Formats: sequence, C-alpha cells, structure tokens
Amino acid sequence: MKPACKRLLPLLLLAVLSVTQFCFSDPAVVYYDPGMTHAVTGLNRYPNGKKDWNFNFNISPFHQHASGARDKDGKKVPIGDRLGRWEILGIFWDDNKVADNTAPAAPADKPFNADNYEYFYSLSVHLYEKYGVTPSGDEGALDKTADYSVDIEYEKIGVRSELDFEMAGGFGLTVKGGLVEYKQTPTFTNKSPATSDAMFDLFITRSLMAHEVGRQGLIEKDLGLSLARYETMVFEDTFAQLYWSNPYKLDDEHGNHTVTVAPYLSAGLWIPTGKKKNQNAAFSLPSGHDGFWGLSFKGAINFDFPGTVLVNIGGGATFFETKTLSGQRVPNHESQRSIYPWKARIRKTYGPGIDFNFSLRSENIMDYLSVYFDYIYAKHEKDTITMQEVDSSRNSYFIPSMLEEDSFWKSQMVQLGFQYQITPDLAFGACGQTHISGVKVFKTHTIMGTITFAF
Repeated sequence: MKPACKRLLPLLLLAVLSVTQFCFSDPAVVYYDPGMTHAVTGLNRYPNGKKDWNFNFNISPFHQHASGARDKDGKKVPIGDRLGRWEILGIFWDDNKVADNTAPAAPADKPFNADNYEYFYSLSVHLYEKYGVTPSGDEGALDKTADYSVDIEYEKIGVRSELDFEMAGGFGLTVKGGLVEYKQTPTFTNKSPATSDAMFDLFITRSLMAHEVGRQGLIEKDLGLSLARYETMVFEDTFAQLYWSNPYKLDDEHGNHTVTVAPYLSAGLWIPTGKKKNQNAAFSLPSGHDGFWGLSFKGAINFDFPGTVLVNIGGGATFFETKTLSGQRVPNHESQRSIYPWKARIRKTYGPGIDFNFSLRSENIMDYLSVYFDYIYAKHEKDTITMQEVDSSRNSYFIPSMLEEDSFWKSQMVQLGFQYQITPDLAFGACGQTHISGVKVFKTHTIMGTITFAF
C-alpha cells in the first residue's frame, strides 16, 4: 500500500464511524437474537496475520423471524409464553393489601380509587362483592383463572454492517452494526380451566378480557400498558472492538508445514445508542442492552491445516454496569406474568453474558468459493435488582426477584455461510442461521446476504 493511502485510511475510518452509529456486537447478550450475525463469516475470530494495512467493509441485508420460543424448561412454546402464560387475574392480587379494594403499591400521586382507576377499581369491587374474592393474596383455586396463551408473530428486517481495519503486526479494529425494523403481532387465547361457577367464567371472558373493558379500559387506560401490535425502526447499540491475532507456523519432523496455530484476543466497549424497551408497550423490545454500558473480552485459538480447513475454538464474556432506573414495571404478586400493574424505581445490574464457539473455515473449496460454519453457545446470567423507591416503605410491596429469575437465558445456534470472491476487492456471500435449543429465548431463524469491499 502506498504511503499516501496509509495516511488516508485513518481519516476514512473516522469519517465512516462518524456516520455509522448503528453498531452491535456478536453474539449480543439479548434473548430475542442470541446468535446475532453481521456477515457470512459469522463470529470471525479468525487470524489476521496481514503484513500490510487492509480495510474491509461488509454490508449485509437480512431477514429474521421466530418459530416460537423456549420456556424455562426448554420446551417449545408460543413466543408470548416464554416466561409462562399470562394470568390476567393476577393483577388484582396483592399480598400487601391493607383492606379490600385498596392497592398500596399504587403510586402516591395516583391512589387506587374509582376516580383514578375507573375499570380496575370497579372490577376489583365486583370480584369481591359478587364472587367473594378478596384480592389480598388468598386467591386459592382462582390462581390459574384468566390464564392466557399469547402467540406472537415476530419479524425483523434490516441491514447490518461490519468495518474491519486490519493493521500490521496482527492488530485490528472491528466495528459492527445494524439498522433494523421489527414488529410483534400478538394473539391472545384463553387457556383457563373451567370453574364450578359458570357465571364467573362468563365474567372472565366477557368482562375481564373483553376488548372495550379489559384490554382497552383496565389494562391500556387504567394501567397505561398497550397490548397492541408493536412496530418500529431503530438503531442498535454501538460496539467497537480492538483485537490481536498472529499466525505461528509449525512443521513436522521432516520440515514440512503441517499446521498454523494462531491465537486471537480482543477487548470491546458497548455504547448504549440503541432504543430502550418502552415500559408502556407490552410488545416492545430494547434494540440493545436496554441502555447499559458493557465491557467485552473474547479469545480464541485457531488451527489452520494448509489446503483443507481452519478450526477455531473460542469464547467470550461481557460485563455490564449498574444503573438506577425510574418508571420500571415490577411485579407485586407471584401470580403476575408479563402484565405488571405498577411502576417503581429500581437499581439494576445487567447480568453478565458468556459465549463459546466452534467454527470452521475452508477457503477455495471450489474456484474462489469459501465456506464458513459456526456453532454458538450463549448464556446470560441473572440480573441483580433491588428496590430504590424514594419512600422506602413502598419497596416491600414489590418482588424484584421475579424479574431476576426471568432475566436468565441460554441458547445454542448454528450458522452456515458461503462467500464467492469475484475480485480481490469484491466478494458476495450468503448465510443462514437457526436455533437448536435453549431456555427462555426466541427460536430465531435468519437469512442474510453480504457484499464485501476490500481496500
């Protein structure tokens, strides 16, 4: 490379980074896309070994959908049942109620009464006066009443990019990103077992979850939680990574080159430029790590057998900060699931993520055609959450441990990609990624195309 080009490349990189503010790492520590990919090369923890500077830019349009989810036992369920079925009646239960038809967990500036909660209050009174139900934690046989399964049609389309700036000595800088549009369309199905009271069952179906009363009035108006279809276009979190890799050739006893061993080490910083989850929209998703900064460390070892295959084994860990968050929905009874009536102030440490990979790369299996394979295991440890209400007496009304339990997940994915090198400066590729197994994650399936420019 000419000296003038070497001087221009850093300036070009800074210019591209200034306009490319839609970056993400892979795999991301998110349950809805646990094997996030940006190119046909997959995780790409392969050796650099360049003796000169090189700049690669990938553009990768993609489509993703989910065929369901895995629950806490690893069983396939509708996406909305990932954490369990929605027990709508659970919003009336409150172990800390001091009297019938009161809700101490309600905010102080909006106490629980008929004026502030027209539907919620009247239904609570009706449950007590008509059916003898005391919403004070003593729900008994009604615990599984108003049990709804929620099937969600999930789809995401977008374009992701990868900037790879390879420098002499095996060092490099990688930035990965994407701008995406996703939608979630829910369908509610009543799975409640029949009770001995036919009139109570009718009340559940016609009053509690009737669209005008239950979903629009009770949940959307009184609780301020939309159950409508959610669709939006968003940037994802920004991730920048410095890495080092260098090959070491090993010969056999006759001096023949047998294998090249190349370690890979990297450190990256997460910058929360993505959109946070909307606490007032049940089917919104964060487009990153929900506003948390993180620090990522990754390592791998490569075994490159000349003329055949390169084997890569690696892993990584990501650690996140602790933040105090206001206006977060927190359960106040063990029967609640996904619909939490009250908001509160919490202190949260986003749980660390770990991942392991087994990857293969075989170059020029046919003229100018290379193949890439990744097996990815990813896991997110539990968040740590404590209550931080200004009025400390309100902290006891909530159960943050339920959110901690829900935050744990793990996933196994595989990806297969092909790349055709048209010229030394241009390549086209295509890949597919699919879910194998997991716990509390989406069963995602992704197809992607990649255009690679080399400078």
